[in-house]
Amino acid sequence: MKTPGLLSLWASLLLPAGAQVVDINGVGYMNMTAPPGFTLLSDPLFVAGNTIATAFFKVTPAIPNGFRVSIFQGGIFQSITFNSETAQFEPAEIANQPFFPGQGAFVFNPSSAPLTITFVGEILQGTLTNKLPAGLSLVASIVPQTGTLKELGFPGQPGDHVYLWNSTLQRYETSFFDDIVNDWLPAPRPLTGGEAFFTRKRAAVDWVRTFDINHP
Repeated sequence: MKTPGLLSLWASLLLPAGAQVVDINGVGYMNMTAPPGFTLLSDPLFVAGNTIATAFFKVTPAIPNGFRVSIFQGGIFQSITFNSETAQFEPAEIANQPFFPGQGAFVFNPSSAPLTITFVGEILQGTLTNKLPAGLSLVASIVPQTGTLKELGFPGQPGDHVYLWNSTLQRYETSFFDDIVNDWLPAPRPLTGGEAFFTRKRAAVDWVRTFDINHP
């Protein structure tokens, strides 16, 4: 049984300053900020049957026309765009695709002011596996922790690359895994909880975490 308020306390220690998580009988919500332009985000809270559209539908003050969410699968981008006239994301066949913790998305905020995106669901616990394919993929930590790639247990192999997105400068920050120092060069900045990033892997590998919210 989860201790009331434990998730909030855990979040205040491990999540970014701009994020907020509230525990309600094991289910909570997390507020993330999408500044003007592009941001790489994930939905780190699990909801059965979650789709791209439902994950990114809770936006404050309102979803602007042209708000876009793009996923990267099979080497191609697939995007949905919010149509304010129909109050829906289009096209529906992409909007209704599954979207779960561990997946990343490129979010485009066309407005001139930051937006708050609220994710609702449960923090997954136990042994968590994110299967990373060979080549380029858009991923995120299944556990919404703030930390370095090493602290988040991200597997690095010689020749691998990671591309973190700087939403302030609107550009990538690139690091590669060096086989001499057996670490990332240059050292990438810490990721914030709920932040996604691109990685190019030389070979497929599992990103495995064992997590217990009572012992984070």
